[in-house]
Amino acid sequence: MENYNCRYTRNIGVAAIGEEGQRRLRSGRVFVLGCGALGSVVAAYLTGAGVGSLTIADFDTISLSNLQRQVFYRTDQCGQSKLHTLAAHLRALNPEVDLHTVERRVECADLEALLDGVDLMVDASDNPQTKYMTDSVCRRLGVPYVLGGVSGMQGQVLTWLPGYPGYSDFFPDGDMAAGAPKGVLGPTPGTVASVQCAEALKYLAGIREGLLTGRLLLIDLLSMRFNEIKFDNFSKPECK
Repeated sequence: MENYNCRYTRNIGVAAIGEEGQRRLRSGRVFVLGCGALGSVVAAYLTGAGVGSLTIADFDTISLSNLQRQVFYRTDQCGQSKLHTLAAHLRALNPEVDLHTVERRVECADLEALLDGVDLMVDASDNPQTKYMTDSVCRRLGVPYVLGGVSGMQGQVLTWLPGYPGYSDFFPDGDMAAGAPKGVLGPTPGTVASVQCAEALKYLAGIREGLLTGRLLLIDLLSMRFNEIKFDNFSKPECK
């Protein structure tokens, strides 16, 4: 208990978290899809915060062009598995977290099985097609998700809970499915991932105030402005 209090004292010292919120985090079960620029940051903060169980899925290897934004990886690790490299870092960071890895491309049927018993999913994928899959499967299963996306110096974050609008409501025509962005400035995914993780930790700790439900947060690091799009014409649940 002494080590526990020492490790998480800064979390517990946050009034909105406290000891009860930390206990909730310790029992939280999260699935993170992707461990690139978004997912590696999300997974590291979730691990550091003491989330009880964390499953990460990715199929890619480290490449030199990743390193200007995927700063958990090294030049001498190019060609190695992102997933196993990150997992080793996370286990060293916090061995108390029950960490699981899934090294394959996740398809629709896989996602349904992987979400069994999960409290929250974080979509850290880099393409709209996967985000539509996340939205569809999570809504069908009733599993909340936090979704992030980046392009250039801009990013978006959306949190979905049952009864609220999701990704396909904000982008109903599939117009976002053109493909992954060609250019991304390194701090952009770092900023987006930090917001995603803050949303995840708030939800797991039982904090519902300020969650990005029914709101698409728009982050523009070029103008240094944060704006949002509200989805007003949607029937919200009676209880959050």
